[in-house]
Amino acid sequence: MTRHDFEFSINDAISQNRTTIKDIEDVEGWLTTQTYPKLTKEQIVAFLLSCHNDKSWAKNTIAANFALKSNRPDLFTDRTLRNVSIQKILNVVHIGVMPVRLNGSVIVVSQMVDTDYHNFDLIAYTKFILMGMETATLKADPPDGLIAILDSKGFGLMHLTCVKLDLVKWLLQYIQEGMPIKVTAVHIINTNTASEMALNLAKPFIKNEIKKTICFYSSTSTLHRIWNCSIKTIYRNAIFPAI
Repeated sequence: MTRHDFEFSINDAISQNRTTIKDIEDVEGWLTTQTYPKLTKEQIVAFLLSCHNDKSWAKNTIAANFALKSNRPDLFTDRTLRNVSIQKILNVVHIGVMPVRLNGSVIVVSQMVDTDYHNFDLIAYTKFILMGMETATLKADPPDGLIAILDSKGFGLMHLTCVKLDLVKWLLQYIQEGMPIKVTAVHIINTNTASEMALNLAKPFIKNEIKKTICFYSSTSTLHRIWNCSIKTIYRNAIFPAI
C-alpha cells in the first residue's frame, strides 16, 4: 500500500471506539510474519476500519491488496496529476470525492465530459478512479464505506471497444477484496444500452453482495427523488449543475 499523509491519527479511531490499540498491534504482529512491506499504524487502521474492525477480514484484505497490486504495478506508480495519461483523462472524465457523506459513507462521483471514445483510456481511468477512491481513506474521521455514483451519459457503444476484460476483472477483484475501503452502494445514472452492455460484461466478476447494491436510474432527477433530499439540494446541484 502506498504511503500517504493521513489526516487522522490512530488515537482518533481509538477514542471513537472504532478500533483498539490491541487490535492494531495484533495486525502489526501478524505483518511481521509476512513478507509484505511494513505498514504504518495509520495504514493498518484504514484496513481495520474498512473491515468493521474484523481483524481476520482486515488481514485477508491486506493480503489481497499486496497480491493484486503486484499483478498490476503500472496502476500504482506515478500516481500524480502531473502524469501525462492522468492529465489527458482529466479532460475526458471528471471524478470527485464529495465533502458531504451519506450515512457515514463517502460519495465518489464519476462523470464523462468528453464523449469521443478515441480519447477514453481505460488504464488511465482505472488509475485515476482508484486515486479518487483511496483518497477517501486519508480523511479525518475515515468513512464507513464508499458510495459510487457513475454517470453513464455520453458512454456509447464504441466505448465498449476500449474495454479490456482482464483489466475489468482485476479492478473489480481489487475493489471488492483488496481496497482499504468497502463499497456500500453503486448508483448508475443516465443508463443507456451501452452502459447496460458494459455491466453485463462485468457481472461475472461482481460478487452477489455487491450486485444487490447496484441501482439504475434513467436520469439524475430519478436519483434525487429516491434519495428524498438525503443530500442537500445545493450539494446535489454542485455535482449536477445542469439539473
